[in-house]
Amino acid sequence: MIRFQPNTLLIYDPASQTASPLDQEALQSRLENAFAQCGKTDPLLLETLLETLLRRLDQPELPPPQTTMADLTRMLSQTLQDLGQPEVAQAFTCSHGNAECDSAVQTQPAHDAKLPSLLQETRYIATDSWNLALTPELQILIQKRVLSLQPLSELRRVVTVECRPSRLYDLPVSPRTELELHLLLPQLAQQTVDVIRMMQNAVLARWNLPAEHVAQIHVQEMNALVQVSCPSRTVKARQQFGEQLRAEFESALRQVATFPLFVDFCE
Repeated sequence: MIRFQPNTLLIYDPASQTASPLDQEALQSRLENAFAQCGKTDPLLLETLLETLLRRLDQPELPPPQTTMADLTRMLSQTLQDLGQPEVAQAFTCSHGNAECDSAVQTQPAHDAKLPSLLQETRYIATDSWNLALTPELQILIQKRVLSLQPLSELRRVVTVECRPSRLYDLPVSPRTELELHLLLPQLAQQTVDVIRMMQNAVLARWNLPAEHVAQIHVQEMNALVQVSCPSRTVKARQQFGEQLRAEFESALRQVATFPLFVDFCE
């Protein structure tokens, strides 16, 4: 991760009427804690969000803004909300103090118009705005939330999908045996990659800009998958079975993808 020099941005303290260098490490830690508190996993966003904002603020051709920590908190919270992370935005705002927690995340400080805007004229694709030409099979996967399409911003054109294999058991035709589950995982991997390709093509068609070459897949509720597929096994056996399913599914994803994948497993 690229680190800014400590004197990149001065933070003004209205109480003492003094300015001191931003503690970027502490602010990054606040962001990470907000994601963790909400059970969210998005390493690429965590690595790029703060740096993107600081790059926009660190423009020598513009007069330096008099920025307080409250201002910076509001800008980052607004950005998180606009990128489809309202719960993280609220948790991040609350981490600055109770007074900030009760204020509306949407409200911008009065002098923001003088600052280089992080989101000015930025295009978005919301979760429910992808409008993909899905096959009936893919439509069912999305309706049952086996696959969930995530929002995308022009600032960060990384196509992201959440996948919940445990919800295969909510489908009209669900696996009846462990063997059928093993056979369904490669099929789900192919369907997941097919959806990602459609999302990448949609970005290019809408904006005449390619999506980032890497894509993200957040695999969730794997423990629930183990519980529903083999409830009678011992704790140790379920743990081993879960590890096996994770390895099988990630291997199947990488075999069918023609682009780099960032795959993480979270509950």
